Amino acid sequence: MLWFGTADGVSRFDGQTWTTYTEEDGLADNSVYAIAVDADGTLWFGTADGVSRFDGQTWTTYTEEDGLASNWVYAILHRKGRPGPEQCQGHRRGQGRGALVRR
Repeated sequence: MLWFGTADGVSRFDGQTWTTYTEEDGLADNSVYAIAVDADGTLWFGTADGVSRFDGQTWTTYTEEDGLASNWVYAILHRKGRPGPEQCQGHRRGQGRGALVRR
């Protein structure tokens, strides 16, 4: 399964079908700059208005009100021993404007 962070939400491609999630579904903001998958398989999305956590069923958003340093999140890093496909970093300038994770 592939995930793509875009300026209009996050899209999932399972090899045949595209599914897009937006603010209407529970994503913190439609501008997605970073994606990571934690050890439990939970997805984390860095957006222009906080971090969204998606366990496959439920969306949870974390913002400055929850203790996040800034709502603008450009990078997420999950360290699982060594660099691998479950890690992804995004940033504000250059190539990192879109994010891709293979799960």
